[in-house]
Amino acid sequence: MKEINKEDSNNLEEKKEEKEENLNEDKTVNVENEEKNSTQSPLPPPSYRNIETTKIVVEQADSISFEEKNNLLLESPPIIPSPFLRSPSPSPALLSSSSPFSFSSQNLSDNSSQMSFIIREKLHEFAKDLRRRTSAVREELCREPTPTDEQAEEDEDEDKDEKRRKSGERRPDQASLMSLIGLHQEVKSDEIVDVPSRLLPSNIDPFSKLYVSWLSFVLIAFLYNSFVIPLRCSYPYQTRSNLRYWLFGDYICDLIYLVDLTLIKSRLTFMRDGINVKSPPEMLHHYLTSGVFKLDLFSLLPLDILYIWTGPICAWRIFRLLKLPSFWEFFELLDSSFSNPYAIRIAKTFCYMIYIIHCNSCVYYVLSAWQGFGQIPYNYKGKWYLNKWVYNNEGNAYIRCFYFTAAVATSTGNNPAPTNVIEYIYMTFSWMMGVFVFALLLGQIRDIVSNANKNNEEFRTTMDRALSECKRLGLPEHLTARVRAWFLYTWEQQRTLEEKRLVEKLPLKLQTDLALSVHYNTLSKVKLFQDADRAFMRDLVLRLRPVIFLPGDIICRKGDVGKEMYIVNNGILEVVGGENNEIVFATLTEGSVFGEISLLAIGGNNRRTANIRSKGYSTLFVLSKEDLNDVIKDYPDAQQLLKKKARQMLRKDEKGKKGAEESKKNLIERCRVSCDLRTPRMLSAVAQLLPSKSKTVKQLLEQPEIKEEKEKKKYLKRWSTIPYEFSDASDIMEERKRRQPLSDRKEKIN
Repeated sequence: MKEINKEDSNNLEEKKEEKEENLNEDKTVNVENEEKNSTQSPLPPPSYRNIETTKIVVEQADSISFEEKNNLLLESPPIIPSPFLRSPSPSPALLSSSSPFSFSSQNLSDNSSQMSFIIREKLHEFAKDLRRRTSAVREELCREPTPTDEQAEEDEDEDKDEKRRKSGERRPDQASLMSLIGLHQEVKSDEIVDVPSRLLPSNIDPFSKLYVSWLSFVLIAFLYNSFVIPLRCSYPYQTRSNLRYWLFGDYICDLIYLVDLTLIKSRLTFMRDGINVKSPPEMLHHYLTSGVFKLDLFSLLPLDILYIWTGPICAWRIFRLLKLPSFWEFFELLDSSFSNPYAIRIAKTFCYMIYIIHCNSCVYYVLSAWQGFGQIPYNYKGKWYLNKWVYNNEGNAYIRCFYFTAAVATSTGNNPAPTNVIEYIYMTFSWMMGVFVFALLLGQIRDIVSNANKNNEEFRTTMDRALSECKRLGLPEHLTARVRAWFLYTWEQQRTLEEKRLVEKLPLKLQTDLALSVHYNTLSKVKLFQDADRAFMRDLVLRLRPVIFLPGDIICRKGDVGKEMYIVNNGILEVVGGENNEIVFATLTEGSVFGEISLLAIGGNNRRTANIRSKGYSTLFVLSKEDLNDVIKDYPDAQQLLKKKARQMLRKDEKGKKGAEESKKNLIERCRVSCDLRTPRMLSAVAQLLPSKSKTVKQLLEQPEIKEEKEKKKYLKRWSTIPYEFSDASDIMEERKRRQPLSDRKEKIN
């Protein structure tokens, strides 16, 4: 056996090459034979052969290993290459042996036939499964989905994707070919790569807080370069001892520039044809083709390498100032983010002013150093003088030069006169800059301040006009004071008197969204509108309007026809009664609703049942009957639902009233004590003996004394809550007197 294996190993490579050539020549013939064999001749019965050691590793099929040792293998028909794979399997280049013995040519052919048979069967199963899936998808597309089904499917897909991401599995549409046909890949433990989570999202919204926060770092780096580069080029603040600190700050700013160029700007989303594009390739292409990319790229030119030949001259970093668009973008985002952007605009203008003075002070120091800091005398009309126009190198150089240039730019006067041509040119340029540039900046500041106070000025003008009209009409002082109080409270709460006009400038869809966010939760608390159609509620919230009531205002009076429904937004209302509304029956606070039944006028209930007064300043949302009818005509189902709920609420109120009346009657009955006394039997017997028309009988039956006492008690006990029929001590004494015999009473009278 060993001798045969040695001979086979010597001729193995030649046989492999011959077999590969034969298979390549018969590729087309085998495809036709496969179709004929699958339809005409069945597969021959398998035979069993004992193989000592077999190991086949198919690297092309995603490193799938097929190993058996001392097992029985099925001997299948000769290999038929699949037209789907387009290559015979396995090829000689993919065969390897791990045992000390080599394969024979017959064993190789049998194993190749076995693998071909398995792959062919798996392909048939894959085709059946694909047809089944196609039919299921076609049926699903034909069925019209409901919004709830779509939402459920989206949620289910998101949950499945999340589980796959956590487990590291692939989605079905991302599965490999070998996994689809049933040959799953075995991944070795040492080949598993742990992909770290991304520190940055794949796309960044240019209006998000994340991007604004990053721009703040870019702004700091830009301001550092803008102020430090002219400073180090002119003033002697860069020395050998502190050079490493300056270089450290320079390269930290360069790192920020580089991160902004490579990781941030290339991930910014953008609008195209009204659609927010979030595709990474498109975002990258949009950034690379923009002018901002060219400026960002030039701002990172590595001219610092010239330090090797020229020394650390900071002027080579002048291109870092090309990051100016990031400065503008940062302030624009802040301007649109804050509700009061005037402070941001003033800060931006102030930066311009300070930077111009800073650069001018650097030029002034260079001129002073060039002229020896005033130590070189000059001749004027035959006399020699020291130059007092330049900086004399005393005190803090930067502060003194900054003060001089600020005084020149603002034209405050009392400045030294220039002594030569260069000084005259510098002073002329500084004055021109002060006249035009600073005038422009100061005018911009004036506009910002005036716009900030524009609403306040309009409010004051409107209130003064209204108060003047009240005075012209001769209105009472207390009424004028109420007008003034309304203006002041409205301005304090809203900061505008034309809130509705401002909202009307927005699109209808945006108006609806604003109204929903403000009023929907409030309107949904009303029992009448609970469980109503959301579309109906969306149209209804647009009709709510806020109304402000002053302290003591009567919102509605008892008996008035109800045409509005009120919802308390803030403040306290009182349900009052009595002659002068001095009795407070109940208190209504935020969220309370009243007047909703009168909107539908079910059963003629359109009258107010109580007086409601505002205790302090109150803001109410009002819905009128006309607005409700205008909206509800388009929703017949909602109309029926509202009427049904209104009837239920009326029946519930009637039951409550009846229950209260019955409980009141029961309480009165329990508290009542009868004071009626039975007529004595003797008197009844006497009355029966006497004629029925006798006056004595009538007097005995009527008992006028008791009636008179009862009438007196009604007026005497008006203050008491005890029923009038309740007997007290005086009643008992009177009854005892009546029970006395007539003879005893006559004696007392005599």
